[in-house]
Amino acid sequence: MNYVSKLHKNIQLSYIFNCLLYFRTTNAIWVIYLCFKGISLTQIGILEAIFHATSFLFDVPTGALADLFGRRISMVCGRIASIISAILMMVCDSMWGFSLAFVFSGLSYTLNSGAGTSLLYDSLVGVGEEWRYTKVAGLINALGEVAQAVAVALGGYLADTSFLYAYIAILVVDSLAIGVMCKLVEPIIVREQETRRGLIAHIRESVKVLLATKIALYLMLYLSFIVATSTTVYFYCQKYFEAMHYSYTAIAILFSIDSLLRAACARYAYIFEEKAEQTKIIVSLLVFVILGLAGLAMASGMWGVVFYYIISVADGVAYPIFSGYINSLLPSEQRATLLSMESTMFSLGMIVIFPLVGLLSDSTSLNLAFLVLAIFLGLLVMVLLRFLNFKQRCI
Repeated sequence: MNYVSKLHKNIQLSYIFNCLLYFRTTNAIWVIYLCFKGISLTQIGILEAIFHATSFLFDVPTGALADLFGRRISMVCGRIASIISAILMMVCDSMWGFSLAFVFSGLSYTLNSGAGTSLLYDSLVGVGEEWRYTKVAGLINALGEVAQAVAVALGGYLADTSFLYAYIAILVVDSLAIGVMCKLVEPIIVREQETRRGLIAHIRESVKVLLATKIALYLMLYLSFIVATSTTVYFYCQKYFEAMHYSYTAIAILFSIDSLLRAACARYAYIFEEKAEQTKIIVSLLVFVILGLAGLAMASGMWGVVFYYIISVADGVAYPIFSGYINSLLPSEQRATLLSMESTMFSLGMIVIFPLVGLLSDSTSLNLAFLVLAIFLGLLVMVLLRFLNFKQRCI
């Protein structure tokens, strides 16, 4: 098999790998699981902050290592860290033990965050089809969301019997993912310098590139705020729906439907991109998220589910579109590092947002916490949009 054929195979294997990556049977039940273990929502907020603090500290170094030494090895190490995290979640009963589990979970995220996207985009560059990225990324996200829909439904069913079964499933899936990654080939990157630079020098050069490409920096910040908000809502809505007296299986079904909705949005996001100006897309997505948050704060019953799904639509459309925008602006030799910086921005947002919502929920209610989050996001992103000034700086 020649090199170009191997790159085409990379693209096909990326579909399989991402389905396995999204197949998280614990996604819809881990907050409930920790509550069952006696952990409060404030402590859960701290644990999630530990996850994102780990990501914040290691995102850029692991991205640089992926650029310098290979994206595939980084991705394999990520699945190994995920396996360690799942084992710790199964055997620990203390806040300290769960904290360590979240550190390894954060490492698993950072080791894959920039490396996976970089390997896919550079594979498309290698076969001269980088113009297909938004469609390919949208399809990958769509298939991943379908896989997640199946996984969370299965996880809810398993949790009604025993939470541990859901974590055992994670061990099996991550082992399969490692097998898939061993079949990937590293794309050849044409570097400006013949010699391999040191880690610190590579990071320093990547920062210079990002600061010189301010449009990419602003897009990364915007996407990070949207995704951080959606992720926070996703996890706390486990408790939100439990308060409505849904069973674990019913909650899992609600999240399965959510995943299918996100899949459809991701699959056809490119149509929205083709028909709307970038400025309109940015404003529309922001309005959808704020509307959903305000609805969650004031609604009850099935209306709460509807407003949750509104946020899901915005998130499902946002990622493939903005991922394509951002990748088109980044040089291949620093792509994994720069995309890891995007992940770092997301982690920083989560460090602030997730514990804040947990603290407000424990002291008042989830409804009020969602309302505060809507106001916070609106003010934060409006400042960013003003700074960005898209009317003069569209791609």
